[in-house]
Amino acid sequence: MEAARNVFSTYGYRRANMRRIAKAAGMSVGGLYLYFENKEELFVKIVEEKVEALLAELDRLEGTEEDPASLIRGVVRKIIEHAKKNRDFILIFTNMEKARVGKRIGRKVSSKIKDLIERVIKLGIAKGIFRMCGEKEVASTINSALIGHIISVVIEGKHTSNPETCSELFLEGLLKRGGI
Repeated sequence: MEAARNVFSTYGYRRANMRRIAKAAGMSVGGLYLYFENKEELFVKIVEEKVEALLAELDRLEGTEEDPASLIRGVVRKIIEHAKKNRDFILIFTNMEKARVGKRIGRKVSSKIKDLIERVIKLGIAKGIFRMCGEKEVASTINSALIGHIISVVIEGKHTSNPETCSELFLEGLLKRGGI
């Protein structure tokens, strides 16, 4: 899998092929086809592994962090760090010709992140840390903002903003306490 990741990173999805991947892996093309039907299946497997790793990190974070505000900060940090670290793969994946594959995995990730954020908001409300709000709507809004941030990281390649700034905007809002 490491050889395939390197080939996709170096050549992109279109120029990567099973022959290059097999050569980088030190195996025959036929041997590679025993494991994967085509390069799309191989690429999707790599992306799914990266997604599962992120979701596992978020699950671990949720299991160890009790403070809802710290948990929101941690979730935002993990997601942004993941996007920066995997920029090449996210860019390739979002530009894949077979959009249905991207949509399926994207929906899965988005749904899990929204559910996690919603649970954290409910916990924060129950603990008296967060104000009453529509948890689903707020979780969806935060998720959408994170997607927008990831898109700017991936497309523009900018790493100027940081997770702490995003977290504080989500947690504190733009208005000063006490009203407008």
